[in-house]
Amino acid sequence: MRSKTWGLLTTAFVLVCGLGVVLAQVSQDNPESKEGAIAPAAAEPLDIGEVVPIPQGTVFRPHLVGVGEISGSAASVLAGTTVYSNRLGDGIWAPGGTPGALVGDDIATLASEGCILESLRFSVSGDPLADGSGVGSFDVTFALYTGCPSAGGFPLFPPVTENLPDNGNFEVVFQPDLATEIAIPTNAYFGLRFSRSSAGIVVGAPATVGFSADRFDFPGALCEADFGGFPGFQHGSFDLEITSRNDCPEGVCNSTCTGGSNAGEFCFRDDCPGGSCTPDVACAGGTNNGGACTTDADCPNMCSGGSNTGNACTSVNDCPSTCRGGFQAG
Repeated sequence: MRSKTWGLLTTAFVLVCGLGVVLAQVSQDNPESKEGAIAPAAAEPLDIGEVVPIPQGTVFRPHLVGVGEISGSAASVLAGTTVYSNRLGDGIWAPGGTPGALVGDDIATLASEGCILESLRFSVSGDPLADGSGVGSFDVTFALYTGCPSAGGFPLFPPVTENLPDNGNFEVVFQPDLATEIAIPTNAYFGLRFSRSSAGIVVGAPATVGFSADRFDFPGALCEADFGGFPGFQHGSFDLEITSRNDCPEGVCNSTCTGGSNAGEFCFRDDCPGGSCTPDVACAGGTNNGGACTTDADCPNMCSGGSNTGNACTSVNDCPSTCRGGFQAG
């Protein structure tokens, strides 16, 4: 009897051990069974879109919007003081994802308080891949935003929608109505969207006047998208130039983040999570460009035209112009 009982116990022990091995194997093969946790699904790669090099000799035709369209002269639109410029991009980017998605680029201008927007210009293409995929006319909608659009930034003026007549390359030049005064902020985002996916904007270089970080706003990337990291890949900044229609007498005292996740990057007020925005850095623009500063007054501007070109100025009166035509030209 004892032998029979012992045999039954041995059999039960083997069955229990076997069941334990099976359960352990199931737990190992099925991550969902481990402490009730569900393994996260692998994130799908974000479709940022493709950047295509601009072919040598490409011409961007001027397309005037607003008052400039009435004057019929691009020169008359671009006669103001340049407070931001990024015109050295070498690629055209067609944003990926859903057509009509809003994308945006951070910009820091040299505009001081009271500078009013005279013109804004940027370059786009209706066939960015140059393969015929872009057909016919297309719309571009654009505006300056108070901050990153995906993070709640709102337009500084009603977004402008302009129809471009074909699939060519265009330099869009926008000048607000003279009765409309739009103050140019120090920090903003330039946002735009296209009516079709086969359209794009020139990108790829750091700003030459003002500043733009190597990142941009894109749906799903919340203000932090890039093209892979500059200089190995194109700089994450859009083609854009902004001019002021009134005198901007001073440069701007640049600031950078001290500590935090944005350490070392240009900042304004609360752009430094986990750190602080330190103002005592260097002048951006003006006759003291690159020099130490504590306020904007330490960054005097210089005349960009007229008989006093290159000399320091504090008002437009310090920059007398010269005749541009007629028998007294010069």
